[in-house]
Amino acid sequence: MNRTSVLLLVTCCLTSTPNWTIDAQTTKGRADRTITRNTIGPKRRSRAKTSALSDRGGSTVGLDLHCLTKDADDNIWAGGSAFLQRGLLLRFDGKRIHPTLIPETWGVRKLSFISRDHGWMIADRHDLYGTSDGGLSWQKADLDLGPNPPNLETLFFSDAEHGWVGGWRGTIYHTNDGGLSWRRQESSTNLDINRLTFVNHLQGWAGAWKFGEGSALITTSDGGSTWKTILPDSMLYNFTFVDDFEGWALDEERGIVHTVDGGETWNVQRQPNATMLRLLFFLNKREGWVIGADALLHTVDGGQIWKRLNNEGLPFNPEDILFTDSVHGWAAETFGANLFRTNDAGITWEPISAGWQHKVADEVHQTVSYRGKNAIK
Repeated sequence: MNRTSVLLLVTCCLTSTPNWTIDAQTTKGRADRTITRNTIGPKRRSRAKTSALSDRGGSTVGLDLHCLTKDADDNIWAGGSAFLQRGLLLRFDGKRIHPTLIPETWGVRKLSFISRDHGWMIADRHDLYGTSDGGLSWQKADLDLGPNPPNLETLFFSDAEHGWVGGWRGTIYHTNDGGLSWRRQESSTNLDINRLTFVNHLQGWAGAWKFGEGSALITTSDGGSTWKTILPDSMLYNFTFVDDFEGWALDEERGIVHTVDGGETWNVQRQPNATMLRLLFFLNKREGWVIGADALLHTVDGGQIWKRLNNEGLPFNPEDILFTDSVHGWAAETFGANLFRTNDAGITWEPISAGWQHKVADEVHQTVSYRGKNAIK
């Protein structure tokens, strides 16, 4: 379904009068590229026209979640899009979901939060933003991408000071001062960088792929000052590492694979079957999860044995997963922007209260369709 179809479908499906409005804070000019969020909260009933998105019992098609992350203060963050009109940011504090609409963007693609206040996001296609106030405001990073900017695809911070962002045509930028400045690194490849992971501020890996041109796994041991290709014809499409040497990955042909030499060689732990495995998450050297379209696998012995879980209540094809410990985990669903939680290591899942979704739908319609005092102009 394309962007036009989604908007037409949502706009035509529902009718009622909104009773929530956006507290629209002032958006600064484009000169300093600072944007402020729209906080969602109860307000006096609006006299505006009937909203086509405000039926509390109606569809939330057009709300999407794309990524999950956690911070050191135990908040769970999710990023996505609200009807391809606003960036969508969710924070779950253990009790409730706090939704935020981000003006001047149509979607949050990647997130990394170091703490409750400090975080980074890739928005739309080419933009990297940072926040130091928990998402109240966002400042655009000056990456100097040139006249033909590459799409940015992946983002990783190993600590508050050291971070990397990657994208098309071998693009990697690095900061060692918390985002005050960014420098381009030579990645050793012209393929598109679509995944970055680091175990500290020095040791990291990047996955590169481009349709029709191949794929590669590259690595650095000096924070990215130098990158080298270790698998020039990599079939890996998802990977994670727990230290300088040990990691796991999903291989297009071989299934779940394991390395103990920093990614130079990989050994099969579980052969592929009819299920297409998509997502991979490891807590430590022993415990991890792998998820596919209709299967959730769990190991507690470093992958020697993978047990298939019932995963009752888990959406058919989640977009991202993460676990904070051996029992508590989260999954994000793309369509409908549902956030699911497990308290038993993934055996059963339940959606977190979704009342915020219809409030977000109301506000997007009001700010996009009308030019009243609460509209973002």
